[in-house]
Amino acid sequence: MTILYGEGDGIVGERLIAYARRTEVMRIPIPRTHRHRAQGAKLDDAECYIIKPIQWRQRSQTRSLH
Repeated sequence: MTILYGEGDGIVGERLIAYARRTEVMRIPIPRTHRHRAQGAKLDDAECYIIKPIQWRQRSQTRSLH
């Protein structure tokens, strides 16, 4: 398992779980979302784990570049 410690390190997943000593929920709208609102939180002394990784979809190769 890779453990990231540096500033700016990030994790990506469809579903994450976090254990934190202190949590602050941010009430601002997140610009990356459209109709489905996301929530942001600031976590102090936290551990995060990916429960469900992102399922990447392959592009269909029926498009031609000509």
